Amino acid sequence: QSSSSLVAGTSSLLISVGLLGPS
Repeated sequence: QSSSSLVAGTSSLLISVGLLGPS
C-alpha cells in the first residue's frame, strides 16, 4: 500500500513539474 501511495505522489509531482516547467 505504501509503495503505491509513493508512486501516486511521485507521478503527481512529476506532472506538476511538467506543467509548470514550460510555462
